[in-house]
Amino acid sequence: MCKLDNYIFLTICEISFDMYIPTNNKTYQDYCIEMCKSLNFGVLSRTQRNNCTAIFERLEKVYSMPTELTARYLYDFFHLPSEKHIELHNFVSLTNRLFPNINK
Repeated sequence: MCKLDNYIFLTICEISFDMYIPTNNKTYQDYCIEMCKSLNFGVLSRTQRNNCTAIFERLEKVYSMPTELTARYLYDFFHLPSEKHIELHNFVSLTNRLFPNINK
């Protein structure tokens, strides 16, 4: 994985974590597993579709990525091992604690 991949995965993690909070999932890890299963079956709930749309829009805005590449990163992110989701989430949480106004 190159630096750009990590930046993109961190961006997806940040966006998806904000979207995970109002869901019924107990943990962020459960949310990622549910998204992985839904993407595998190609059947997304309305909330999941909205979440994917928001991720697509942000990645397009930040990285000017074509739709196909964005879809690939989204798929790859939710298919990462659970440990990687935890590492990315910990990094995003630490950044948000250290710089609370960074996204405002």
